Amino acid sequence: MARRRATIERVKGALMFAYRLTPQQAFDLLVWRSQESNVKLYALAAAIEARISDVDLPSEARSSFDRIVHGAHEDVQRR
Repeated sequence: MARRRATIERVKGALMFAYRLTPQQAFDLLVWRSQESNVKLYALAAAIEARISDVDLPSEARSSFDRIVHGAHEDVQRR
């Protein structure tokens, strides 16, 4: 059960990032696709997660993430 929930949460996070959704909106999107395709929620999330691993971010996006990861501590230290 916890493994299934973790898969759904990871996919929710990916949807939130990709589409700039709230957690509830991401979950609602998953539920909608699950119902529309008549596929169990976990099975759909697992299939999406498997496909996400094949996505290759452009180097510009990776560079942006590098800057975020390497500089985020500065935001914390300023507080």
